[in-house]
Amino acid sequence: DLSNGASNGRQGNQVTRPLQIIGFDMGGTSTDVSRYAGSYEHVFESTTAGVTIQAPQLDINTVAAGGGSRLFYRNGLFVVGPESCRAHPGPVCYKKAGHLAITDANLQLGRILPEMFPKIFGPKENEPLDAAGTNAAFASLTSDINEQSGQPSKSIDEVAMGFIRVANETMCRPIRALTQMKGYDAAAHVLACFGGAGGQHACAIATALGMKTIFVHRYVDLAFRQCLSCGGTVKLVYGNQGMFVFYKPQPPSPVSGHGPAGMFWRRWTPTCLCNCNS
Repeated sequence: DLSNGASNGRQGNQVTRPLQIIGFDMGGTSTDVSRYAGSYEHVFESTTAGVTIQAPQLDINTVAAGGGSRLFYRNGLFVVGPESCRAHPGPVCYKKAGHLAITDANLQLGRILPEMFPKIFGPKENEPLDAAGTNAAFASLTSDINEQSGQPSKSIDEVAMGFIRVANETMCRPIRALTQMKGYDAAAHVLACFGGAGGQHACAIATALGMKTIFVHRYVDLAFRQCLSCGGTVKLVYGNQGMFVFYKPQPPSPVSGHGPAGMFWRRWTPTCLCNCNS
């Protein structure tokens, strides 16, 4: 599953509250958003990172903006991603000769507290997050920006915040695509936040979209793993008459409180993969 975290988190949206919900899953390399308003929305073709996938799937929009998205200053513009510094070497604060990333910007602005993280960084993976290294890297970048921009000089924190704002706008776009571009009012939704980095940006995203309520589970970084147990089983069977998709929901559980038993099927033609012949 190319979007297993977002898919499972979306199932978590279903059992969270009977409201119009936007799922906001910000991870290390990308952000996945989805909408739930009483039923799952499906698509039969999607394109992610230039790769087209033709298969029945949840309608999840993905953008290359995550905690590991690299920061650049190009042609007078602040640019976030789509390149990722990945887990190795990671952001500068990982102390592995990495690159400036959104995680570094959040650390520079005090949104990440090094003392709250285990000492698993550095070449030997026994050191804390490197706040001093992040500050030095931003100082160097800020100096370059001030020299090239021809604008009033910016402080290190202003530069870090500039990249955060660019990332936030990038993550707002797919939410608008799922709401406003389909005739729904984004402000009428609850922002259900999950993923390791979601909590650092949820308030800014909600403010930009006019949302009044944010739902953050206390185990938000592990929520999708819990919701994995709430999902059903899908089996694809190919035959002469097309492709059959068998779906068996999970039985009721103390976690979800629902999940009808039984099995139903739907047929898709192997050429267009639409449900016109269902």
